[in-house]
Amino acid sequence: MESNPYFAVSSGGPSSYHQLYSYGGGSRFQPSGLPVVRLRGLPFNCSEIDIYKFFAGLDIVDIFLVNKDGRFFGEAFVVFAGLLQVDYALQRDRQNTGRRYVEVFSCKKEDYYQAVAADVKEGGYDYEYPSKEVHIAYRSDGKATGEAYVELASAEEAKKAMCKDNMKIGSRYIELFPSHPDEARRAESRSRQ
Repeated sequence: MESNPYFAVSSGGPSSYHQLYSYGGGSRFQPSGLPVVRLRGLPFNCSEIDIYKFFAGLDIVDIFLVNKDGRFFGEAFVVFAGLLQVDYALQRDRQNTGRRYVEVFSCKKEDYYQAVAADVKEGGYDYEYPSKEVHIAYRSDGKATGEAYVELASAEEAKKAMCKDNMKIGSRYIELFPSHPDEARRAESRSRQ
């Protein structure tokens, strides 16, 4: 089998995606984005459990605690199950967790991807992934399948990336599988139907 610069990523990830554009209070959505909010001002000893408690009653799909140089610095991204969940999450802006108030605001999916990519880079990758090289797979109803296809510059980089199979990005284990450009195109085509 010929080596290629594509591989598939599966995390059992988010169940639906939509685009968030505004920052602060309200939000405007576009169905092809990611239902994610960004948190700022979290205590440095904050854990995922604290975030689950902060958003009690909401359906959280994933939490990504932002680390720099291996240390948590008070920011996180929270992926929810859908549009309505994000609206409810935004209503918790400036509520307290412990003695600190937390800013909750919508963000672009690119901000979330950049934070994850930065974490991957700190974990050993020596290159970045522009969002045009990451292809998220969607079902026909617009919900994400939990799979993504990542296009790399060369077969050598793909082999290096495969060494990261079953490692974590944030709190999520990621499974990697060799793939082919045709698989990514078929997945993208299915998501447009």
